[in-house]
Amino acid sequence: MKGTWPTAKQGTAALAAADHPTDLLIPDRKIMHYANQAYSVRTMRHSPRADVPTMRSCKFISAILMLSAVPAAHAEASATRSFTFEGLESDYQWYGDMQHAKASLLQAVPIGTSFWGALEMLEKAGARCSGVAGDPRSARCSNAQRITINDYYPADAIWTVALHLEDGKADNITVTRDVDER
Repeated sequence: MKGTWPTAKQGTAALAAADHPTDLLIPDRKIMHYANQAYSVRTMRHSPRADVPTMRSCKFISAILMLSAVPAAHAEASATRSFTFEGLESDYQWYGDMQHAKASLLQAVPIGTSFWGALEMLEKAGARCSGVAGDPRSARCSNAQRITINDYYPADAIWTVALHLEDGKADNITVTRDVDER
């Protein structure tokens, strides 16, 4: 009988002898029946070789992993989140505060940043930058986005950032927002 598959009757007896759902899931142990004696895996479940985790421990471990991953993912996302004018407009629509928008811009382009680096960063964020006629030490960057006013009327939100060059660095950064309701 050793090395043979159990019959249907023996398989039913094996299911009856298994008092825990994981008893039948342990791959390297078999339930054997010899002369109406059932040797169940339940005697091995508490042995040092019982390496199958219970369902309760699996839930606990997965809960710990999920809770520890959420703050790390949030910190990583906020650290890698780059400045964009779409984000600036979204924040403005949410907060409705121009001081918050200016603080976001100054966090992305702090005063004292390289002038050309500041222009490059603003262009990467979606702005078009150009020099100011008559003032070789100033630049103006603008970004226009299509928005909806009062849940129906289309309009353009136009963000304008003015930079002044002082000793090769960005100085006196100003930001304005205009709405064009055509």
